[in-house]
Amino acid sequence: MSDDMFDPEKFVLAMDVGTMNVRCHIYDKYANIRGEGHGVMKLQFPYHGWVELEPGVLWKTFIEVMKDGIQSAGVKPDQIACIGISTHRGTFTNWDRESGRPFHNFITWKDIRSESLCKMWNNSLKMKFLRRGAKFLHFITRRKRFLAASKLHFRSGMVVMRLLWILQHISKLKERAVEGQAMFGTLDTWLLWKLTGGKVHVTDSSCASISGMYDPFQCILVSEHAKDNLFVKF
Repeated sequence: MSDDMFDPEKFVLAMDVGTMNVRCHIYDKYANIRGEGHGVMKLQFPYHGWVELEPGVLWKTFIEVMKDGIQSAGVKPDQIACIGISTHRGTFTNWDRESGRPFHNFITWKDIRSESLCKMWNNSLKMKFLRRGAKFLHFITRRKRFLAASKLHFRSGMVVMRLLWILQHISKLKERAVEGQAMFGTLDTWLLWKLTGGKVHVTDSSCASISGMYDPFQCILVSEHAKDNLFVKF
């Protein structure tokens, strides 16, 4: 940590992005709250079971709340030493690598449109074979990784099944993905990508863990196209 972090004229900005509320707090070096901001977002329900957030509205609210917090603290933007961001997990979108435009609204963690896909995959012969094979391997090796795989069941709260649904229903996204021009990310990833002008595309283990594509035993995202980096750069 740099010496600037201990400068009394430097502050820490904390953003909490909830499902419907966005909050900002400005802390000084003694962890005292010097300023705060608050904004509200409206969920969208286009169809039964669909729960979405409009990216443009979310970004506008995020920036406005951040500015309100800084103004409330009576500090200048260059006095902010770092920013901490907390987001709700399991909410994601996909956007075009070149234009930066999202292909669809954020699909929130409350969205259950993929329930039928989850049921189909969980009851498939492929998944039954995988679970039984993993159970046998765990019996032989006693490795916890195989024990976890033997109990794997997809749920609508996982990103992977809602992502599959989106790929099946938005042809332009699928087309750009094949071209290597589609980017995927949970809410934290998208916000960091926007804040850095498209230079940073990352997430952390806590958000990746809800994706259904994360191997916690190796701390990597598992993807059929991982070599080609088709969707993600984590």
